[in-house]
Amino acid sequence: MRRDAARLGDLVAVTGPLGTSSGGLRMLASGLWFNHETMQTLREAHLRPRPCLVAGRILAQHGICCSQDISDGLVRDLGNTCEVSGVATRIDAERVPLAASLKEAFPDEALGLALSGGEDYQLLFTAPPDKMRDVLSYLPSGAAVIGEVVEGIPGTVVVVDAYGRTIPTPFSGWDHFLEASAT
Repeated sequence: MRRDAARLGDLVAVTGPLGTSSGGLRMLASGLWFNHETMQTLREAHLRPRPCLVAGRILAQHGICCSQDISDGLVRDLGNTCEVSGVATRIDAERVPLAASLKEAFPDEALGLALSGGEDYQLLFTAPPDKMRDVLSYLPSGAAVIGEVVEGIPGTVVVVDAYGRTIPTPFSGWDHFLEASAT
């Protein structure tokens, strides 16, 4: 699977909930306390991320050509895919899967953590609508279509709300070079 194979009209999907690792990092770094289940879920997501190996094999077996893991945040990683593919994407905020523990712990920040937080290691992938419908039926629960590949400035990721209004992303994910120069 390649990062440069997204095409106009493809749907964009992810293999599961996003932002849980970032929620865990925020909880641990800030010394926040929540109920036991929420704390355990967030802590495990951050300290022991699990790569989506089974989902990756399913995507490959079903001929998905464009995929990558979400290690630096959905917006940043999808933007990179779009840039090398020469396309843009539109993401529907309402369709981005969020874990219940993330919404409970950070109700006002959950979407921002999902869009810009990294290290969830879910997979993002694109495919034509008919292929997408087929592969989703084989993936573990939680996989969701979140948007589509559209015309626009290559690398652009626009996130819209239920009314089609653009939602600014609060931060742009992890940048290894920027973060390294800050230390």
